[in-house]
Amino acid sequence: MPHSKSAAYQLATRWLYDRIDYERMARPGTRYRFTLDRMRELIRRLGHGDYLASPLPAQPQSSPPGTRRNSPRPDLATIVHIAGTKGKGSVATMISTMLTAAGHRVGLYTSPHLVSLEERFRVNGCPASPLELTNLIDSMRPIVEQMSQEEIGGPTFFELTTAIAIEHFHRSHCEFWVLETGLGGRLDSTNVFQSDVTLISSIGLDHQHVLGNTVEEIAKEKAGIFKPGVPAISGVTRPPARDVIRDTAKDVGAPFVELG
Repeated sequence: MPHSKSAAYQLATRWLYDRIDYERMARPGTRYRFTLDRMRELIRRLGHGDYLASPLPAQPQSSPPGTRRNSPRPDLATIVHIAGTKGKGSVATMISTMLTAAGHRVGLYTSPHLVSLEERFRVNGCPASPLELTNLIDSMRPIVEQMSQEEIGGPTFFELTTAIAIEHFHRSHCEFWVLETGLGGRLDSTNVFQSDVTLISSIGLDHQHVLGNTVEEIAKEKAGIFKPGVPAISGVTRPPARDVIRDTAKDVGAPFVELG
């Protein structure tokens, strides 16, 4: 029997949708401005600071592939981070499905949703229930209201949905988090986390008013999810985007594997 959408659910999701701002169309000739500082602070206040990535050093330091650089805790979930112009949602879903079939408990965060917001937050293929989503949103509200009174400002819609996904996966005791970027990579809200493997599915012209007018610029933005010592995988086979991704992995110090 499908879950009913209660009045509490309607109020909670309406409050969440009221947080939408930078995802609206920008005026001609302007560029979106992103900040990851607010996203990091939101995750800290939720109690998940152990998952935050450290800022990239000026000179990449060597570390074994897959090493979580900012925490020695073995109980942290493994994070798979995926970017790309096309195919990233499909790749994220396939990875999640394979890990689930292997017996793991897996959280999958994708966007946008097709029918209901709960589709963005899946555990072993099952979307969050309306009640779970209501409770997750309600738990965010005091933090958002407090941040809104401070200089850092209140989180936006996508920052909040990303935080909701992380909190849902934490409450569900997921061993793996599979995170799909929303837009770009370097400045996407999902990029605050210390991933254990990163992947780029493809590169093409998309969101040019935000990411740049050439495939080289867009590839650079999407390769911004690469992190020192963390394996980077690319499905991009055509230059010049391929070359930008190769160079970025080398510059960051990410072990690199590509299709072909």
